[in-house]
Amino acid sequence: MIIFIRLFLGCFIQLFPFSLLCIYPFQGRCRYPDHRCLRFLILGIFVLSCIFSGICVMMHSFHLVSPEREYLTSNVLFMLLLIPCLFLYIHLTFGIPEMKLFVFLFAVTAAFVMTSLCNLVFVHIPDPHKSDHLPYSYGFLPIFLASSLLCPPPLILLLKKKFIPTSSFLGKREYRQLCFLALILFVILLVGFVPLFDNDRYSICMLCLYLGLILCAFLIYYIFFQIFALEMKRFESDRLLELSRQQMEAQNEYYKNIIEKTEENRRLRHDFRQHLIVI
Repeated sequence: MIIFIRLFLGCFIQLFPFSLLCIYPFQGRCRYPDHRCLRFLILGIFVLSCIFSGICVMMHSFHLVSPEREYLTSNVLFMLLLIPCLFLYIHLTFGIPEMKLFVFLFAVTAAFVMTSLCNLVFVHIPDPHKSDHLPYSYGFLPIFLASSLLCPPPLILLLKKKFIPTSSFLGKREYRQLCFLALILFVILLVGFVPLFDNDRYSICMLCLYLGLILCAFLIYYIFFQIFALEMKRFESDRLLELSRQQMEAQNEYYKNIIEKTEENRRLRHDFRQHLIVI
């Protein structure tokens, strides 16, 4: 039972902050009211965490796989849980599919960064508890909880200040570009993370390089959001300029009609005066 609770807490802590990160840009555009959508989200993650914990406990208790493969199997199972998470996210939100896919990839990349940093910290901290070859060990959970509280706020701020103001301006083509960018950054971070667990190649220098890689990845996101924001401002300026031009043309046409009417009235008065003279 203790192992079940430990695995449940670890899975829930890992999924919940970044599921919030997924639906945050869709506030007011969810299938249900925001508070009801949040309840659906919590319920869905609760059920998925129970399923994950139950399968892992059965695998561990009945020795369905060798102890050396339990950690890898648990991680594969967790990755499979992302599929129903994706469908739940798609069901709860409204928007073009490309936008949904990009936000999901952004959240997955952020979750991977958080998990990798926690693993790096935990690997180099002695754990007094005996390993049972399952994830979310007792010493790992406090580190994971702290990172789950610290990592999402800056990412939410990035989405709030840079992405959400431009989200309605971006079209399918721009979101495809962002999806491609998110995939490339995820692969680069994944490739950069693997050597850190190789004792022959691990060094403080490589760790610093990986941290720099993480900062560069989110800096690239910031730059792209900034580019789209500037493009949106330029588009708005062009639209206002075109609107001003149309208003000027309408005013010119209005003044032209007034002048023509004035000339016509002057001509009619002149003709009327001449008629009176003749009479």
